[in-house]
Amino acid sequence: MTPKLLFLDWDGTLCFDYLWRSLTSKNERVKKAVDFFFSEEKDLVNDWLRGDFSSEEINAMISEKSGCSFDELWNSFVHDCQTMTFGSRLRESLSKIRQSSKIVLITGNMDCFRRFTIPALKLDDCFDDMVISCEIGYLKNEKAGQQFIDIARKFEIELSDTVLIDDSDKTLKVFAGLGGSAFKTTGLDRTLEILDGLASRGEILHKGSE
Repeated sequence: MTPKLLFLDWDGTLCFDYLWRSLTSKNERVKKAVDFFFSEEKDLVNDWLRGDFSSEEINAMISEKSGCSFDELWNSFVHDCQTMTFGSRLRESLSKIRQSSKIVLITGNMDCFRRFTIPALKLDDCFDDMVISCEIGYLKNEKAGQQFIDIARKFEIELSDTVLIDDSDKTLKVFAGLGGSAFKTTGLDRTLEILDGLASRGEILHKGSE
């Protein structure tokens, strides 16, 4: 059946672009610093996702470690936030689904998402609401999935009438434990397959579901 509320993750579900990609592709020192940051400093990354650090502060840290000037790093960072890929096929599928369901973007993300990505990509036009971890101080798989509970309550929809599409096993497990239908994506093609199933037939394709 068609869910009354669809939750969608961003990174690894709707978008697959990396921050600083326009610079890491041509500057090996920046690439090493960025790779180290995301792979070895996960606590710092999560604190950024929770809003404990600003994007300026993180860029200053990576600038110091890479030897790249702050201005060059920052300009690349902002550019890459503003030019993330969110294509027409995704937009069309979401538009069709919104004719009968609410859609909420629920993302572990940083202050740069609200500041640069949302306005550049006009994401306000695609979702009924957006929940960004840095704005509420915790991740969606923390606090027993309270983000999902709060949004369902806001729209006066039972969690049993909701669906989540995400690439995180941990988040999907938390969501399923709340009574929602959790579906794992493994890439853009799978995300589109699920969304197209919702849009065209009003049902989830169960292949690969959790």
